[in-house]
Amino acid sequence: QAAKSSSTPTRRRTNPAALLEQYQDALRTLARNDALTSGDLPHAFQAITATCGSLLRVERASIWLFDKNRLAISLSDLYERGTHHRLSDITLKVADYAPYFRALAGEEHAISARDALSDPRTKDFADPYLRPLGIGAMLDAPIRQKGHVVGVLCAEHVGGRRQWTPYEVHLA
Repeated sequence: QAAKSSSTPTRRRTNPAALLEQYQDALRTLARNDALTSGDLPHAFQAITATCGSLLRVERASIWLFDKNRLAISLSDLYERGTHHRLSDITLKVADYAPYFRALAGEEHAISARDALSDPRTKDFADPYLRPLGIGAMLDAPIRQKGHVVGVLCAEHVGGRRQWTPYEVHLA
């Protein structure tokens, strides 16, 4: 009998109670982080993206913020497996990715794209962003301030598709 092939990575199954404890520990650690409590945004973003990357076991985690006119988002911090990058020249125009930004504004928790190359909300990123970086799945959570989306926290799985668990979607 042939082995079943799948492009979705297998992840070890973890007890939901253990996952919850892991998430709560991470949130407590973030809450005590000096950068978050002092308002040091660059270091706060580094702590958040590193925690996101570790908890969700993704190769890339990033924070993007809208410009003052909400016409584009710019990369504020990129975490790639243990390394942080501040690449201020990367900007995405809202008009170029309208389905994504409409979905982002309407999501209560996160955009969960198990196949980012074909998901209607994320497929516009395929050629300029996803394929060149090898990203197969995205979990993007809106960052809100006073009820308005001001940015996005992105978790990007490098490789094929990935089915995000309900715990992962809720965490984001």
